[in-house]
Amino acid sequence: MNPKNHNPNQQARTAAAWLKDDPLFLDTETTGLDSNAEVVEVSIIDRLGNTLLDTLVKPVNPIPEEATAIHGITNNMVANAPAWPEIHDNFYQIIEGRRLVIYNREYDERIIEQTVRLYDSFHNDHSFDSLLVTSCCAMQLYSAHYGQWDDRHQNWKWKKLTDAAEHMEVSVHGKAHRALADCRMTLGVVQAMADSLPTAEASDGYHTFSELYEHRHWLWINFLHENAYDAFKTRLNDKGDSLPGWFIAGINTPQGQMTYHLPERLWQNLEVPEVERNADYDGHSSQDVLKRLEVAALEKLITY
Repeated sequence: MNPKNHNPNQQARTAAAWLKDDPLFLDTETTGLDSNAEVVEVSIIDRLGNTLLDTLVKPVNPIPEEATAIHGITNNMVANAPAWPEIHDNFYQIIEGRRLVIYNREYDERIIEQTVRLYDSFHNDHSFDSLLVTSCCAMQLYSAHYGQWDDRHQNWKWKKLTDAAEHMEVSVHGKAHRALADCRMTLGVVQAMADSLPTAEASDGYHTFSELYEHRHWLWINFLHENAYDAFKTRLNDKGDSLPGWFIAGINTPQGQMTYHLPERLWQNLEVPEVERNADYDGHSSQDVLKRLEVAALEKLITY
């Protein structure tokens, strides 16, 4: 590895490839750093920022004061929280077979596996490898993107998540050093790296990515206008959270819901009913939306 060969576009391309794979973003808060540390909070969000898991976790051992001083989670806060066995199955069902993006991957994975091993009933029935999870370290990717060389370790100098978010001008939603806020920051940093790729380079040879994205915005608006009786728009997701600069435009079909995020500048152009917030997230993925679009297109052909 030669610091003279630093090329942030390389990391930007990797970030874009991760996002194309519809990844999940994971973060934990813990009782410490050593081999006895446990999870006290875990969150997982998807590519669009939807919350799939966000819970405190009651540890086996008390939370030390020095850990509370960092994340603010007290022993009183976790007193009635579920212990790891109560979320174990749900956690692994969410991540099974998925790409996971984690800031400081090795640390979070180690703490999770340490927590699992505290409960003999699991008999190591789950691990990241056994579930075909592809995990990626956003910290290592960002550090290479930033490009500060560490002569002592002969590698790129690791950067804290809050520093990465500040440098990439990512807004912090929630309190830093809480799992959900850190998930959102990690997503923001990865998205910012992907967005830093020169637009001219992100092209299929005919259209730039930004051109195709703009095409999609207007094609979706036209589709919703054609089906306005089932369409809606809202600035809040099913949790009541907003994504600054964006709104949700969707439609309810017999096959399920289809939604996209559109930039705020197009709000007035979409003339469909406004609802206070989106309906409960039904778990649809990008592939589900694609299949529902195909069904909708075929039904249109049949009716003509």
